[in-house]
Amino acid sequence: MGVRWLTTLADINKIFLVTVSLSLLLTVFLVWSIFSAIANERIREIGIMRAIGARQSHVVLLFFLEVNLLGFVGSLLGVAGGTWLSAHLAANFDLLSSISAGLEIWQQLLIGMLGMLVGAGVCLAGAMLPVNRIKKVEPLLAIKDA
Repeated sequence: MGVRWLTTLADINKIFLVTVSLSLLLTVFLVWSIFSAIANERIREIGIMRAIGARQSHVVLLFFLEVNLLGFVGSLLGVAGGTWLSAHLAANFDLLSSISAGLEIWQQLLIGMLGMLVGAGVCLAGAMLPVNRIKKVEPLLAIKDA
C-alpha cells in the first residue's frame, strides 16, 4: 500500500514541476510585455533624461531598480500567500500536515528565500530585452517622436 502512495506522489510531483515550469515561462513573457509597454510609455521621459546628461547606465539602473522593487514586493506577497495557503491546506490533509511538520524552521525559511529569488529572477529575465532596447534610444529622436 505504501509503494502505491509513493508512486502516486511521484506522478503528482512530475505534473507539478511541468506546471510550474510552464508558469515561469509564461510569467517571463508577461513581464516582458508589461515592461515593453512601460518603456514605450516612458520613451520621452528617457529621452529628456538622456538629453540633460544621463548615461545609458543611469537609465538601465533606473529600470533595474524598478524591476527589482516590483519583483521583491511581488515575490514577498507570493511567498506569504503560498505559506498561508499551504498551512491552511496542511490543516485539512493528513499527508500534508505530516510533511510540513517534518520541516525545520531553517528549511522553511530557505524555501521562502528561494521562492523570492526565483520571483525576482523571473522579473529580471523578463525586463532584460525592453531595458536593452530603451537604453539605446537617441535623446533627440525620443523627444521628437513621443
